[in-house]
Amino acid sequence: MKRHTNDNLEAMAKQLYDYWFVQFDFPNEEGKPYKSSGGAMVWNDKLKREIPSCFEVVNLGNLCDFRNGINYSKDETGNNYQIVNVRNISSSRILLDGEDFDVITVPTSKAENYVLKPDDIIIARSGCPGSTRLLLSPANTLFCGFIICCSPNDSSMRNYLVYCLKQLEGTNATTSGGSILQNVSQDTLKGLHIIVPEKQIIDNFNKTIELIFARMLNCLKESKALTKQRDELLPLLMNGQASVNYHLSDD
Repeated sequence: MKRHTNDNLEAMAKQLYDYWFVQFDFPNEEGKPYKSSGGAMVWNDKLKREIPSCFEVVNLGNLCDFRNGINYSKDETGNNYQIVNVRNISSSRILLDGEDFDVITVPTSKAENYVLKPDDIIIARSGCPGSTRLLLSPANTLFCGFIICCSPNDSSMRNYLVYCLKQLEGTNATTSGGSILQNVSQDTLKGLHIIVPEKQIIDNFNKTIELIFARMLNCLKESKALTKQRDELLPLLMNGQASVNYHLSDD
């Protein structure tokens, strides 16, 4: 049930992004759909399409900083850190819940450049190249060498940029010579053309998306708790140490 709820919430979030930033029917000043209500559109040579006249197009490299992840060995000493691996990305859709992360030991001086912040966007370099995720509440968490961390210069752009990047997963924006790249590089990402909406539109988008993300994160936590209870109870039921009693009323 929780997974079904999250599926619906993910679909709702994507539909909102598509409606506002692909069809350009975000609410105008009168609360009406912008493009459908005759909002001014202009041709953009970079994208080879029309966009709202109040939007601009810039390279992603002008909006974000990028870092490749940490490389480490198992025999290092230091402090314990959680780490995001490609496995965590491939087993999720948009939000990482953090409970399945491995723990590694590395010196603090080495780890400090790879600690994730709440506004960071996590992008797989290989395995599932270009796949994009968020970790809403990172706690002493690093990202591995097969991942690129994208840090928006303006934190309010994070949610919007995540969906811009997810629109490109597996498309020709991450291909070369007709074949899917085995690795996505910082240069690939920096060169992507990104439509930049007005700040007020981004702020209104965030109000809805962050409510959806909060609900999705709660569902993930509740699902984990239920799974843990099941895994603890099932062996007890099977070996007779616990039983389930049903009490039927006389009505």
